[in-house]
Amino acid sequence: MKYLLSIFLLLLFVSCDSKKEVRGHDHSQMKTEKKNKVYYTCSMHPHVKEYEAGKCPICHMNLTKVEIEVGEDDPAAKENKKVLEKIVWVCQKYPDVVSEEKGLCPIDGSPMIEKKINISKGAMNMVSDVVAKVRLRKAQLSHFKPDYFPVTTMKMTKKIRLLGTV
Repeated sequence: MKYLLSIFLLLLFVSCDSKKEVRGHDHSQMKTEKKNKVYYTCSMHPHVKEYEAGKCPICHMNLTKVEIEVGEDDPAAKENKKVLEKIVWVCQKYPDVVSEEKGLCPIDGSPMIEKKINISKGAMNMVSDVVAKVRLRKAQLSHFKPDYFPVTTMKMTKKIRLLGTV
């Protein structure tokens, strides 16, 4: 009886341990795709978030589609940005006045002082500290089209008619 039990356990162990390939199941064909989180919001009431298209429950406007990449606010992505140190010149009395060249303050004429700042790679040459980071998404940018509002110079006049004598 012990002999049959040991053979049975051995066969059970061998049959469970076999590495068979399943047909039609290939891990090399798997793609890593970025998933987008999609929701709909009102442009007048951004606190309204729905997961289906429809109307705003407050003002009854059509909801705007917003797509966010899942890894968009990933802290690991923020660490990859390189930080560069840059020297700028700042006015003593007006710290908002910043220049990349040594000179005099344009407001009060005092000499500007040297200051070192950290700038992340790919950022604009903004010198002041970041107060808030604002990112506009594609859905928000679709409302602002510069084609509709071209910048032109105009001469403005106003005729005034007065009654009375001087």
